[in-house]
Amino acid sequence: MGLVCASQSPTHFSEDFLGNVATKMLLGIDEMYWDGAVRKLKIDAKILQYVTPRRSLAVQIKTGTENRARFVGVDLSAAR
Repeated sequence: MGLVCASQSPTHFSEDFLGNVATKMLLGIDEMYWDGAVRKLKIDAKILQYVTPRRSLAVQIKTGTENRARFVGVDLSAAR
């Protein structure tokens, strides 16, 4: 079973919800939300700058073997 939730702002989701999500994908966040995303999602601002529409995204995947998963940039052009 899967659940997909989408929003233009990370503030739309509670901390409890975000803390229990195993995979987060950021396709792009408006710059006015970057400070809040850095705090709430614990994402590096450089990763947010890396995200470009239709070219790259940021992803965090939590597994049972890691204490803390970090966001990484993914180049979508390599998948074509």
